[in-house]
This record gives sequence, structure tokens and C-alpha cells, in this order.
Amino acid sequence: MARERWFYAPTHKRQGPVPLAQLVEGLLRLPDPRSCLVWKNGLPAWTPAGDVVDIDRHLAPFVATRKPTAARAEREAAESAEASRAETAAERTRNRAAARATKAGGASMLVYGGAGAGALVLAGLIFYFWPKSPPRPAGGASGSSPGVILLKEGDAAAPGGTGATGGGAAGPGQPGFAGWSDQEANLPNAELTKLRGVAGYAEDTLEVTVYNGGSWRITELFVRRSRLENDNWVEDDRPLTLLPVGVQVEQGVDRLLDKVAPDRRKPGVNPLDTGKFVGKAGARPPAFKAPIIGARGYPPK
Repeated sequence: MARERWFYAPTHKRQGPVPLAQLVEGLLRLPDPRSCLVWKNGLPAWTPAGDVVDIDRHLAPFVATRKPTAARAEREAAESAEASRAETAAERTRNRAAARATKAGGASMLVYGGAGAGALVLAGLIFYFWPKSPPRPAGGASGSSPGVILLKEGDAAAPGGTGATGGGAAGPGQPGFAGWSDQEANLPNAELTKLRGVAGYAEDTLEVTVYNGGSWRITELFVRRSRLENDNWVEDDRPLTLLPVGVQVEQGVDRLLDKVAPDRRKPGVNPLDTGKFVGKAGARPPAFKAPIIGARGYPPK
């Protein structure tokens, strides 16, 4: 029988493949082993370890006896205090509503109206004060393969050079912003390290959703895809170029546009904004990595 290969993401960065015993050992080092996302070939998506029966039965004897961490105890105390305050405020509201109804002379319509208003206020207060659960970390873009964790790995510059330096300039809508440069250039390393995102597959298309934390307007991405083959990562021969959604143009048309409109600005993602880049990548592998190794765009003037 083929040996099971598991992956897990303790810090939003995939680790693996590892056998089940090594996976359980790694999970038990975490503060909350059951909440860590895990995946293997055959699971439909990244899943909390506590929801996988084969893993949870190994974790249960150890996790059940653990004492809450200091951070967890503090969080539970804060939640209990919030709930108590909400209950006290709701009780005061009910008392005021009952007093107003009594002063109205005992008319049935006023009594029913006061009770209804008290119920509405109580519902509003509970909704406002009730502690909200933090969002669960995403394993990939919508509709993506479960073989996705992080993009950003390494500091390599875009193919073709290091580009112009543009870090630290003001962005659109900020004082001192003078617009974008007239020429596209490769992002310098300082700007490249400010790109963050996740990747996934839609049929034969690789989709990368990127947050641009730098000061350039990003128009192209270069990723170095690698796939898992027999427990080894195999890189593609050349980087894959990704363009913003909906702006793919045939190469001949693109050159013609450069001639008839040399000052045109290509679509892209502005600083402090999020956008999706796509490119044809062939068949989806069962597990893959796609770190960003370069990008192009317009630096600020």
C-alpha cells in the first residue's frame, strides 16, 4: 500500500510531505493542534486537523489533558466579561421598558409595544456585545486546488534586470503623489518583498491573488512553479508570466498597440490594493508551489 503523504500549515506556510506519525508529532508542538490545516491526496480541501478522524484520534489523548495557554485564558476571561456586560445592559433595558409600560396605565397595546421594543433592543445589544469569532485562515483562492499555501519565497528580481528604484514614494490620493513613470520597469527587490498573495488553479489556468504593499503599480508577475513528483519538488524550465484578469492580449496586437499608442498605461494593481493575475499553466498537479520571483510595473515619479 502506498505510503500516505501529509501536508500541514502551522504558520500559513506549507510543510511536508510527511508520514502520519511525523505529522502528529509536528501538530502536538503547536498551541492548538486541532485548528492547524492539513491536507493529503484524496481530501477535497485543506481541513482542520481536529475534523480528520484519523488524525484526531491520535491527538485526543494529548490535547484533552493540556491546560489552556495564558493567551487563551486571557481571551476566555475577556469573552466572559463581555457577555456579563451585555447581560447586565439587557437587564437594565428590560427594567426600563417594564417601567414605561406600567406608567402608561396598563393598556394592553402599550404593554405589548413595550415588550416588543425591549426584545428588539435586547437583540441589538446581544448582537453588538457578543464576542465575534476570528476568521479562519484561507487555504487558497476561491475555486483553487488544495495544493496552495504561500506565494512569496525568495528575493529574486524579475527576469531581465533589477528595474528602477521607487520605494517610499506616496501613492494615489496621498500628498506629494505626482503620478506614475512613463516607462514600465522590473521591480527592485525592496518592492518585490512587499507583494503577498495566494495561488490556485481554475482548470488549466493558474490564478494568483496579490496584495500590493509597495509603492509601484504592478502590471505583470513572474512565478517559478514547481510540482511534487515522487516526494521531490520539480521546477518548471522557465518562469510563468501572469497578467491581470481580463487584459490578456495576443503578442502581435500588444506590439501594435505599443506603436499606435506608445504612451498607453497597462492595467495593473495599485499600491495598497488587491488584484488577481492569471496565466495558462497546463494540467493542475496534485501539489505545487508558485513563489513570486519577479514583477513589472510603473514606479512613482
